Amino acid sequence: MDGIIEKIKEDTRKSIEKIEQEKEQELKAILQEAEKKAAKITSEAIEKAQKEAEMEKQRLIAAARLQAKKEKAKALDMVMELALESVEKSISEISTKAGYEKKMNSLINQAMQEIPSKNIVVFVSARDKGKVKLKPLKGKKVKVKASNKVKTGAIVQSADCKIKVDCTFSALLEEKKGELKKELLQELQELR
Repeated sequence: MDGIIEKIKEDTRKSIEKIEQEKEQELKAILQEAEKKAAKITSEAIEKAQKEAEMEKQRLIAAARLQAKKEKAKALDMVMELALESVEKSISEISTKAGYEKKMNSLINQAMQEIPSKNIVVFVSARDKGKVKLKPLKGKKVKVKASNKVKTGAIVQSADCKIKVDCTFSALLEEKKGELKKELLQELQELR
C-alpha cells in the first residue's frame, strides 16, 4: 500500500509540476503579449504626439506667414497713402500748370452734356472763374459761380440741385484712387 500511496504522491507531484510549467508558459505568453501591446501603445502615442507637434508647428508657421503678409500689406498701404496725400497736396498747384485751363474747360463741357436740365450752374474757384470758356449748348442756360468749396476743377449741377457732376481734381483723384494704388503697388514691387 505504501507503494500505491507513493505512486499517487509521485503522480500528483508530476501533475502539479506539469500544471505549474503550463501556467508558467501561459504567464510568459501573457507577459510577452502585454509587452507587445504596451510597446505598440507607446509607439502609437509617440507617433500621435509627433503628428500633433508637426501640425502645431505648421499652424504656427502659417499664422506667422499670415501676420507677416498683413504687416507687409499695412506698410505698403501706408506708403501708398503717403504718396496719394502728396498728390492731393499738389492738386492745389495744378491750376498754375500749363494745360490746366484746357482740361478744366473740357471737363466742364463734358459734364454739361451729361445734365439734361435746361438750367445749369457751374461752380469753380474764384481764381478760375475768368478762365471758364463754355461751348454753347442749345436750349441750356448756364451760370458760372465762384465757390470756396472748389479748389481746382469744377462742380456742374442742375439749377434745381437734383443732378450733380463733381469734376474737381480732388474728386477725380478719389475716383482713380483704386487704380493709382494698384499702379503704386506694382511699382513698389518692381523696386524690390
